[in-house]
Amino acid sequence: MILKYLSIFSQNVCKNKLLTNTIFKNKKKFNILFIQELPWLVICQIPSSILEVGEDIISTSYHPSWIMFARSANSNSNYPRIITYINIKLISLCFSLRKDIFNHCNINPVSFFNWSAICFIMNMYFVSSNTACISSI
Repeated sequence: MILKYLSIFSQNVCKNKLLTNTIFKNKKKFNILFIQELPWLVICQIPSSILEVGEDIISTSYHPSWIMFARSANSNSNYPRIITYINIKLISLCFSLRKDIFNHCNINPVSFFNWSAICFIMNMYFVSSNTACISSI
């Protein structure tokens, strides 16, 4: 597959699940979604050999038409603030999260193959401490 045009939609959803789900439904013309400040919610509880009440499974919004690329949480309360969603139609381009390039909680670099070239896209979240200061795609 050769990709000539790449359309990206970027939005800070301010931890609003309804807004996130609306973006999934209404932004189908885009190939890639850069989402910042996602809502992380308990989606179910599973039995636990340690806890009598069970363990919480926490996740963010999911849609079957989108592949999610995100860092794993550093702790139980430190979930990623950015996620990159790739439209499932582009799966043949072999997208990959590249923590080896930038290993930062607010930078989400993703590589893919387009013809014989390796291309990169980057979702970033800027905080007031300016710890993430790269601004190119």
